[in-house]
Amino acid sequence: MKNSVTTALMTFFLAAITALTLSSCASQTSFSPTDDLVIPLPADALQNTNSAVGVEYIAQADRVDSVSITGVTLDGNELSAPNNSGRITVINAWASWCAPCREELPEFAAVALDPEFAEVNIVGLNVSDSESAAQAMSQDLSFPSIFDPKGTLLPTIPGVPPAALPSTVVLDPQGQIAARIIGPVPPGELANIIRWVQKN
Repeated sequence: MKNSVTTALMTFFLAAITALTLSSCASQTSFSPTDDLVIPLPADALQNTNSAVGVEYIAQADRVDSVSITGVTLDGNELSAPNNSGRITVINAWASWCAPCREELPEFAAVALDPEFAEVNIVGLNVSDSESAAQAMSQDLSFPSIFDPKGTLLPTIPGVPPAALPSTVVLDPQGQIAARIIGPVPPGELANIIRWVQKN
């Protein structure tokens, strides 16, 4: 009898400790709000968002993070982003093995061909991928992609977790981050995000 009571009490306390631990974790962490779990995010990562959850807009006065990445593209050319042209630059991190990346890439390709955004530079950042698979997918894209096979460039982008795929930053003409998307860009929102940066 004594052993069974002791066992019951131990089970109760273990369950209580587990529940407290889980609730503590839940208060510290939220997750990318998509059907496909992309990455764990800090609880405050989605503050300052609009109705398209996952999109963070940064007011001009609050922009402090700039981006500069340089590498060789999947077609063998040297490329820097931004390229100091004084244009808005969109950098989209993707991989051929990433299902949400594959779903959103056609929207980036369409925007790159849209005359409305002729003065916007769109650059892909292919991360931790095989070169042959990435090159095969990039043939259908209307913008260049820097090849980052070891995933060393993505962690240099401020505010983007080092393995967050897909993720996107929109840089203002000064090269500062004006919008940041962790996870997939909500369908149909890329053009609106760029328009916001153009006006702000």
